[in-house]
Amino acid sequence: MKKLAKILIVLSVVLLPLSGCQRHIYNGNAPTKDEIKIGVDMELSGPLAIYGQECLKGAELATEQINKDGGLLGRKVKLVIKDNKSSALEAALTAANLASRAHVVAIFGAATSGAVKAMVPSATTAKVPVLTPTATNDAITHDPKAKIEYIFRGTFPDSYQGLIIGKYLNQIGAKRVAVLMDNSNDYCLELDKSFQKTYKGEIVERDNFISGDKNFQAQLTKIKSQNVDALFVPAYFNEAGLIIKQAREMGINCPIFGADGFSSETLGEIAGDKNVSNVYYTDTFNLDAKPQSPLAQPFVDAYKKKFGKEPSSFASLSYDTMEMLFVAIKKSGDGTSANITKQLALIKNLQGVSGDVTINKFHDAEKPVVMVKKMDNKIVSAEFIK
Repeated sequence: MKKLAKILIVLSVVLLPLSGCQRHIYNGNAPTKDEIKIGVDMELSGPLAIYGQECLKGAELATEQINKDGGLLGRKVKLVIKDNKSSALEAALTAANLASRAHVVAIFGAATSGAVKAMVPSATTAKVPVLTPTATNDAITHDPKAKIEYIFRGTFPDSYQGLIIGKYLNQIGAKRVAVLMDNSNDYCLELDKSFQKTYKGEIVERDNFISGDKNFQAQLTKIKSQNVDALFVPAYFNEAGLIIKQAREMGINCPIFGADGFSSETLGEIAGDKNVSNVYYTDTFNLDAKPQSPLAQPFVDAYKKKFGKEPSSFASLSYDTMEMLFVAIKKSGDGTSANITKQLALIKNLQGVSGDVTINKFHDAEKPVVMVKKMDNKIVSAEFIK
């Protein structure tokens, strides 16, 4: 009952800013005479800030470049940046405020699935498109009850990553696998669900934990006793780093697999470089993967010049997702939310730094996935899998 009451209160608070808006809000927004304003609703602080901060960098670089080239429709592009503090409630409130008060023509973000789900009611009511570069939970766009008209993503869903990991384990001959999963997170649950659809071997041990756990000795002790060929860990880098560290310290030396939640330099900081060996994960961008997009190296060079380091996959996805938005704005003719939304749904074979992108009927980006392998926390191979 308390949970239901909280949800009702949250929804009323989220939609309140829109209920008293002027009529044009319900038909989306339009650019000003001089600017095209794009809202940014990102995790810039809080436990998932590493994702939001990387996404923002990619968006800022893309915006800087488009403005240097003259902007769009004769106007400069302006990012209205807001921090959702890694909170779904804050993400929803921020989305409502960006649409109703800042009058942005589109909202870029959030980085994580829970935050994007919370933004849907505001975006749908305001009729302002939301583009998430990295949120991968299937339910955002694949739930039959989901209202996806104004929701788009610049990456593939969790189910695709789980399917790829299952097939890859089949290919390398892993007959006995253990799964250690964060069962408090939709992202991890979907990865595990889809993994089971393609993995043909035996899952000899299945255990779980919740976000924020620090000690995995009990689960890993059971896994070690099973002498598995591989360990699949559907988790974000925070817990994955600790699991890798503790597993290796216990003498569990089998390959450890994860999805794009492993794609963070913080993973090695938590686990220790030596322990991040024989570690595999699915990702969206890697310069070592072949065949490489002709846009990849120029993007990396520009990113390094601006930020002093190589871009993460989150930064590259954000850069490509902003390019999707820029193309839609240009083709819209007037920069209004309504016409941008229409053009986003029509994107086909758009060349990006992380591969060509086509938006399908679910508003997901169809693109190749990269299987990355690390030894001593260094990438030793990266293979494109379509």
